[in-house]
Amino acid sequence: MRTVKNDLKAIVDYAAQQPAVPINLETNTVTKPDTTGWDDDDIQNLNNKLAELEDRIVAMLAAATEADGDLGRVMAAAAGGDPQTPAEQGSGDGQSVRDGQLTPEELARLKENTALTPEQLHALARGDLVLPASQLEYLHSLARSMDGMNIQQTRAMMDNLDKTNPGASRDLMNGLQMLSDPKIKAAGADWKGGLDRLPTGIKDVAAGLPADRGNIHVGDRQDLAAIMMKGSPEFMHGTDLDRSVLKQTEELLKGAPAGTFKQGWEHSADLALKDMLAAAGRDKWAVHDLVAGADGKSPNNEFISNALRHQWDDGGAAAATLVQGLAPVALDQTQLDAATRAGETVFAFDKYIVDHPTEFTNMLDRVPMAPGEVGTPDVQGNQTFGNAHPELVQALAEANAPFLDDMMKHDWDNTHGFGNLETTTDENGNLVDRGDANMPKTRDLLSTLNSDPVAASTLKGAVEGHHFGLQQDYVNSLANHDTPDVDALRADGRLQGLNDVAVSESNVQQAANEYAQAQLEHEQKEARWEAITTIGGSVPHVSDALDAVGKVPGADGILQDMFGGGDAPKAPDAPHIPLQQSGPNLYQIAEQLYKSDYGDKGIFPNGFPTYEAYEADMEGDVRNKVEQYLGDRVTGDLTKAEVAYQGTLPHDPPKAGQ
Repeated sequence: MRTVKNDLKAIVDYAAQQPAVPINLETNTVTKPDTTGWDDDDIQNLNNKLAELEDRIVAMLAAATEADGDLGRVMAAAAGGDPQTPAEQGSGDGQSVRDGQLTPEELARLKENTALTPEQLHALARGDLVLPASQLEYLHSLARSMDGMNIQQTRAMMDNLDKTNPGASRDLMNGLQMLSDPKIKAAGADWKGGLDRLPTGIKDVAAGLPADRGNIHVGDRQDLAAIMMKGSPEFMHGTDLDRSVLKQTEELLKGAPAGTFKQGWEHSADLALKDMLAAAGRDKWAVHDLVAGADGKSPNNEFISNALRHQWDDGGAAAATLVQGLAPVALDQTQLDAATRAGETVFAFDKYIVDHPTEFTNMLDRVPMAPGEVGTPDVQGNQTFGNAHPELVQALAEANAPFLDDMMKHDWDNTHGFGNLETTTDENGNLVDRGDANMPKTRDLLSTLNSDPVAASTLKGAVEGHHFGLQQDYVNSLANHDTPDVDALRADGRLQGLNDVAVSESNVQQAANEYAQAQLEHEQKEARWEAITTIGGSVPHVSDALDAVGKVPGADGILQDMFGGGDAPKAPDAPHIPLQQSGPNLYQIAEQLYKSDYGDKGIFPNGFPTYEAYEADMEGDVRNKVEQYLGDRVTGDLTKAEVAYQGTLPHDPPKAGQ
């Protein structure tokens, strides 16, 4: 207990240091002080201190709980009792779990040992959770009581647990995730979690693919995924279980091994893959390390390529799990490490796309089979990324929303981890940015994300949000009498221009793919007509039928329309890139400055004009007053933004990779 008291004193002393943080010793919680007027660096330093204080309090409470438990058992034994150790309790409760007959006391104990407070969940997400050793001993013994059950028996047991005690299988799975997390530490004991801590039925399936690669035992993997899905994502932060399952998806995505029936193997693999990704893909720490490398700078391009370009039959829904939920994490200033990992994960996917743009303009799409349908699914070509995998593209668009400003190299929302898309490798193997004003790589990414209408809508909303945010940065710099943030206006101009070009590029690609598909179908029909008239003419009965029909006026045309290709498809016209006008931007800036009490507001004795009046002004009086109010400096800055916008525009809509 003396150690606990010393830890508490050290925590209180540290909290009192500047920036001071209030601690409630009754609830053992910290309160974030008011940060009005603080700069970004000071706020980030405060957030780091808050996180450290939370972690230290959690560790102190774990040590106190352990000391209380030890003292309680000693006192019970001294009074003549025979108290069970946590390990003994876990073993007994585990047997009841197997039998499906938990008493209320056992159920309460299971819940108590698998539940975490909000502060503990925060520490778990940071990789700094310390738990009482007795809690981990309980969970370990609980898992040992499940040894000997295969994966089917384990799933059946947990399904039955759901029926008799709703929520108990969730608690059990959360406890197993904690057991497999090597970052969790025990107060007062040497402890390391990992895959070996799990029940044998789960561990054996998660440990790796079967030695016989020709049989992936799809049922085993689906059962494991179903068990994992019972748990909560809040307990999934780089556990060995999640890493192992994701590693299996990496191997399965490489395709059928030599000597196997490829189509049958891939059909089975897909059934397992979708369930495994849906389950383990919720662990964003494990996903980050697989996709971007543990250092965030070692992208696993083979996995990224296989995941993005696989012929999914679910629209890419399962693969979308890999990036779903990253956007809010990226914007969370209270968890810098997780936010950085989110940025690095999204960047790894994006960099592969922009470095291989033509791989996503003409993809193969596996057509889903109807329920009960047998055989192999049809594959359709000439598909854009959005046509082939709409749900995956939608998830990527959502994940990219916080990073549009980073792409423009002007961060205004304090995201981290997102790199420079425009870099290429020079002749010496070094990454360099050529400084191309057209920003072709970023444009290709935006074009790819615009290939699905839902994703395009998400992107449009994000572009508009950044537009107003970057404009506000500029307005604030003037209103606060700082150096005008012209870079914010330039970034806004570049973003607006690049997205306009990207939308046009995406439309051009869609039209080109549709034309290519129509050409292919026309050629196939023409070949079929040729076969009917050439080969069919040599078959007696077919020849007679053709001769008879040929004597009917216009019949040849009817037959050719029925069996031939008809008129060849017409190549699509290249659309023009719709250009934005500078007037709306100028008005928006002026209106925001007016609301900020900037400049000579007396120019508008009747208040600032409405946009309708500004737009309808044919004589120029309203427009002239707005420009007079802005002055030469602001209008000059807006001209620089317009130049940045125009600089992104090619003469003609480009193709991907140009």
